[in-house]
Amino acid sequence: MFKYIKKILSYFSPYKCRMLIISLCAVVNMVVSFFIPILSSKIVDDGLISKNFKIIVITSCALIGLYIVNSIFELILEKNRLFVYNNLHYDIERKAFNHLLSVKLSFFNNRNSTSISNMIVQDVSAVSTFVSADAFTVIIGLLSSISAAVSLFFMNWKLGIAVLLFIPINLIFSFIMTKMNTKTVEKYLEKSDEYNNWFGDSVNGVKEIRLFGVQKLKCSEIRKKQKELINLNIKRDIISKLNDEIEVVLFNGFSIGLYIVGGYFMLKNNLTVGEVIAFQTYSAMVANPIIYGIHMMMQVVLLTPFIKRHFEFMEYEDETSGNVVIKNSGDIEFKNICFFYNSENQLINDLNFTIPRGGKVALIGNNGVGKTTTLNLILRFLSPVSGQILMDGRNINEYEITSYRKMFAVVNQDVFLFNDSILNNICLYNDFDKHRLHEIIKLVNLDGLVNERGLSYNVGINGSKLSGGQKQKIALARALIYDSPVIILDEATSNLDLETISVIKKLLETEFKNRTVICVTHTMEISEIFKMKINL
Repeated sequence: MFKYIKKILSYFSPYKCRMLIISLCAVVNMVVSFFIPILSSKIVDDGLISKNFKIIVITSCALIGLYIVNSIFELILEKNRLFVYNNLHYDIERKAFNHLLSVKLSFFNNRNSTSISNMIVQDVSAVSTFVSADAFTVIIGLLSSISAAVSLFFMNWKLGIAVLLFIPINLIFSFIMTKMNTKTVEKYLEKSDEYNNWFGDSVNGVKEIRLFGVQKLKCSEIRKKQKELINLNIKRDIISKLNDEIEVVLFNGFSIGLYIVGGYFMLKNNLTVGEVIAFQTYSAMVANPIIYGIHMMMQVVLLTPFIKRHFEFMEYEDETSGNVVIKNSGDIEFKNICFFYNSENQLINDLNFTIPRGGKVALIGNNGVGKTTTLNLILRFLSPVSGQILMDGRNINEYEITSYRKMFAVVNQDVFLFNDSILNNICLYNDFDKHRLHEIIKLVNLDGLVNERGLSYNVGINGSKLSGGQKQKIALARALIYDSPVIILDEATSNLDLETISVIKKLLETEFKNRTVICVTHTMEISEIFKMKINL
């Protein structure tokens, strides 16, 4: 856990001034905590027992003043803590999201959107615990404990030692409970990941579940998986509750013991009544935060698996990027390319070909021969195991990745659309010439939809309000308006009608005339219009 503390502290760098204010407020509260029991003792001994009303009034006013000062600084502290907590939480979440956008594609293997989003939310919440209200209550309480402990030893060092002896006893029991619970939490995390992956996979396959009538099977599966999580949750909470009850018993026993010891010293005339009351107050000020602190420490230890997972994710390798900014495309060359997803299945072996700049190429072959993988290698979503891919005579890994990908416009078979307007899905939030935009809309036969519903029409989650063909046309319009020098069509013609396939042919002679076009297709009618064919 300690190796992650330094990394967590680095997240606080932008909030140094706020943390300084918080620290100063905590110090003020610590000083106030030192004087409150002393004044309480004075009220009893010099005021009530001595029947001195003036001292009672003055000391009470002083106490009220200290409580007001304490409250003012508590409010200042809390205002700054809330600012740090909320901003830090979203800072961490934003950093995780930014990293997610650049992490290597292998991270997404065996993970779906549900499990990834749940993972980020859980882990960010775990890291943010360090600036939660509970954490700051513990820190302030511990500072007050130090102040109170000094006063205890000042009053009676023997009683002070008696109070401090309570700490290791509590620590021992908490350590035992934490060790028991850590294994349960790790198991819960493992099963939770499995459950989230299963849940997301089932949601994505809801059509197949209905078509093949396996609803009962899936309902049975979810009951079984939830039962595992329920049992682990109950076990975890029972251990936490057991720890809480042990702490209550220890603290109450400790308080009763203090009365006995305090009474003994009072009878020996070593303590006054006021000092006994003050001592009891001080003891609570020492013990309560320590109990709460140990409990909080246990909670942090239980969050360690989440914190560990967060930093493992943040350290997951980003996509590699060179330093050369590419401005123009060139020939694409595959030289002795080999690739496999695992050592037992070599998908691509010693692949060599050249796609000339401006060439029109069809990648053809049976299912599973690596057509889409070849495209992912070109786009640098995957890296070859051996060999090299060149563009314009230079290894593509030498190019800065953002500028390199700007060379390509991709239209996939499974088009993804954002839950936004037709306009934003075509232009992706950039401003383009309106005349050119409407020209492209006509070119891809999308004008009927636009005229009927307008460019501001929201397409729904992943284009759920559109047909497959309409989604494909939006993707094609997107590729055209970005005017990239290389067009990639990955089975993109599969959902297009005959009229739009005719448009594709015309585009090859007009809009795509001077661009490189790479098309993966099973449609003979489409493959025949490409002069160059590469069999994979």
